[in-house]
Amino acid sequence: RPFAPLRLDAGSGTGLVGRVLRRPFICVDASPKMLALAEGRRVIADMTRLPFRDETFGLVVSVSAIEKSVSGYATVRELLRVLKPGGQLGVTALKSADVVGVQEALRERPELDVRRIDLEADLGFVVRKP
Repeated sequence: RPFAPLRLDAGSGTGLVGRVLRRPFICVDASPKMLALAEGRRVIADMTRLPFRDETFGLVVSVSAIEKSVSGYATVRELLRVLKPGGQLGVTALKSADVVGVQEALRERPELDVRRIDLEADLGFVVRKP
């Protein structure tokens, strides 16, 4: 059986994504207090400067964390940097947040397969990197 791809939850807070999906994620957040409540591997870091090599993760998620970042544009560029070819990125952002920055970062990469999902107060983006 092949190894499961590494999974990253960027802006993970308490690590809810991994608990809901019942899968191990590496949790990254700038708040040590929030990360103390997460399970598994936890890394204190800014989402615009992740301490991982290029193309490390097969799955990257960021749920309602973009609005806490200094730049949606810089965050999405960084999430794409650590995403492996063939990997998937799932991002949600409040419509009132830096959605324009998120969209700009995705638009500058025309090779990406991007699906935009209207989630009422949020926008979701599901991205596959070729």
